[in-house]
Amino acid sequence: MNKVYYFLFLLITSTMMTSCFDDDSEDYEPWRLENEAYFTEVTDSLDANGVKYYNQLPNLSFPSFKVLYHRIKSGSEDAKTPFYTSTVAVKYKGWTIDGTVFDESNYSTFLVNGVIPGWTTTLQKMKVGDKWRVVIPWPLAYGSNGSTSILPYSTLIFDIELLSIPKWETGTNPSDSE
Repeated sequence: MNKVYYFLFLLITSTMMTSCFDDDSEDYEPWRLENEAYFTEVTDSLDANGVKYYNQLPNLSFPSFKVLYHRIKSGSEDAKTPFYTSTVAVKYKGWTIDGTVFDESNYSTFLVNGVIPGWTTTLQKMKVGDKWRVVIPWPLAYGSNGSTSILPYSTLIFDIELLSIPKWETGTNPSDSE
């Protein structure tokens, strides 16, 4: 008999808790549509010479979504490219489609696999010394949840400069530790 009461208690409690959470995805529907339209528009944008401004990087985890990138500055031909498990040092600035800057740093280090999927995809294609402008669609950014300073469904734009891959510069063999 106690098991029946316990089960009923759990059922009622879980029903009450789920009904207390509001699904506010409809509140962000206009913002989502605006962000998706922006991404589609810049995907097809041309430079002054009539050449596509952005190239596309496929994302293996989410193949239907691409990161857009424009090379601002190139590193040397023989420069290193980070692995998925590498620690990198970068300079960056990030903003939303309405121009709101939400983050920037002149020097920051982190793991390539410890950032949003759009950054992970991008960093693995860059060489040390490269500076790229990237446009990351919301599913490869903070998704439908957003973050503290970024609304859900936000397409993000970044200028990213890959400054170094510190373990390579100190002579550590990356295959040993990464």
